[in-house]
Amino acid sequence: MLDVIVLTAFGRESWLVKKLKSHDFKFVSIDVTSYFKKETQGFTVPFGMCLDKDQDDILKSGPIFNKQFQGWSVSSDRGVVETNGFLKEYQLQLRGELAQSFFANHMSTYDFPFGVLNKTTEPNKLSLPYSTYESVPAPESLLVDSNELLSIRLREGGQFVEYKNDTYTAPYMISLLDPYLCMELEAQKVVCSELAHTRPIAPLYLWYPFRLKSSVAQHLSHMPKQSLVVAETHKPWLEENFIIVNKEPSSEEFVVWVKVIFDLQKKQKYIFDLKERVKQTLDQQLKLVDSKIENHFVSLEGGVSPYPVYDNQEIQLYKKWYDRGVFHCGFEVCDSFDLEEQIRVQKLVIKGLIEENERDRQIHA
Repeated sequence: MLDVIVLTAFGRESWLVKKLKSHDFKFVSIDVTSYFKKETQGFTVPFGMCLDKDQDDILKSGPIFNKQFQGWSVSSDRGVVETNGFLKEYQLQLRGELAQSFFANHMSTYDFPFGVLNKTTEPNKLSLPYSTYESVPAPESLLVDSNELLSIRLREGGQFVEYKNDTYTAPYMISLLDPYLCMELEAQKVVCSELAHTRPIAPLYLWYPFRLKSSVAQHLSHMPKQSLVVAETHKPWLEENFIIVNKEPSSEEFVVWVKVIFDLQKKQKYIFDLKERVKQTLDQQLKLVDSKIENHFVSLEGGVSPYPVYDNQEIQLYKKWYDRGVFHCGFEVCDSFDLEEQIRVQKLVIKGLIEENERDRQIHA
């Protein structure tokens, strides 16, 4: 019999399943990404990390990391700030006041996309080694086919997942699927309503990806792997005013992430108009030539995103990471999108699972 069932999508389980193996838990990891994303290959996550020496365990046992010599950059109406690159020391000296005030005033943990800086961050945080990482399913995960029947049911003392002709049963379940992904599964006829928290919640925004192509230009080849474009700092940081730019291996291709309004994200006209505004912003800020923009791996019909943004105050009203044999570690119980925060929550889950398992063993001894 299994000890635990893991429900996951978008490669969030990579670190977790390795820790389960190291503690000798018998588990099955069920990956439902096919319900949200057509392509099976991984993608570079828009939220990178500034890693210090004490975080080597994340590099060794987590996702696929790519250390970026140039760090990352911010382009805004208040100037350009480059971190950990060729101009790092020059930038900190010349733009020290701009950099410090910019990050302190605008990039708190809640609204800063990378989730590594907060209001008390020291300036030297900007010079730490910066890494991007890829969303890649763990080799141990069972990749389910969205054309097959899937059912997820919770019972007192046991959790059940039915897939194809198999039934997986375990006393515990770890869910890396936040309420939004569960809601999208339900819309696609997957029985999983019992996974929902007692207090229903919908996102305020979604981080939505587009693919951008532009004619080759010399300055684009020198851009960092990841950049952030803020057109006007005094306006709300969403839609075309706040764009994360991931450079693909080809210097003329980019995946750009934009925070869109949740209630509008399935309206085709909204997405079409937004695409054009994003294109105009990037043409102006990055000096692009002959650029073209199109949807990435989300469809207009589905609009499923790996990164929902919930109302922080509403989440605090019901945040609960363990309930009736189910350990929740989706973004609704994380304080940011940063991988370090996700792993902090997963460490709590591992600790709680060990304690619950030992308690049950003593009861039934």
